[in-house]
Amino acid sequence: MSPGESLALSRHFVLHFLEHATRADVAVLDGVVVGAIVTRIEGKPGIFPWGAERMERTDAALDASSVAARAELRKARRWHVLDKEIEKAANVTSTALGEVELFLVSAKARGHGVGRLLWRAAMDYFARNSVTNCFLHTDSSCDMGFYDHQGFRRISEESLREASPTLRDMARRDVIGVDRPHEKLFLCVGPTVRSV
Repeated sequence: MSPGESLALSRHFVLHFLEHATRADVAVLDGVVVGAIVTRIEGKPGIFPWGAERMERTDAALDASSVAARAELRKARRWHVLDKEIEKAANVTSTALGEVELFLVSAKARGHGVGRLLWRAAMDYFARNSVTNCFLHTDSSCDMGFYDHQGFRRISEESLREASPTLRDMARRDVIGVDRPHEKLFLCVGPTVRSV
């Protein structure tokens, strides 16, 4: 893909996470964004009402682009569907009304408490809204120890090696030139308030 197409695909993913977000917190250090956490509470109105329309425009631009861009957009949409299928199979939405949609901390800011502060802000938001459990999707490339330390448990684990041929195919081609058959996808659920 061209640099512009890659940027548009990145925009698709960000807009996907913002589309239903009910809160977003950003950490800034010396004028530079070093972390973000985007959350959603089922039934609350989204805070980015323009998200769906912008995603539609972004996707239309990708659909009108190269064959590679269209293929990457189809793959992104399949990942989104896969997340919902995993949630449904685990029946997670019956026990957790809150979701951590996106949680990122810059490598430069790790180890300085940025992630902990963002996480605490999100969990406080859930607790203030009477959400006692929340869930998130992650994979083995992330710091699973962080979520374990927060009291989260993995309720679904999909190995890309053992998963359906469609999932394996998607993973193999997720990053051009990178084969990730050993990666695992996790659905985690945990409390919004830590017991002492």
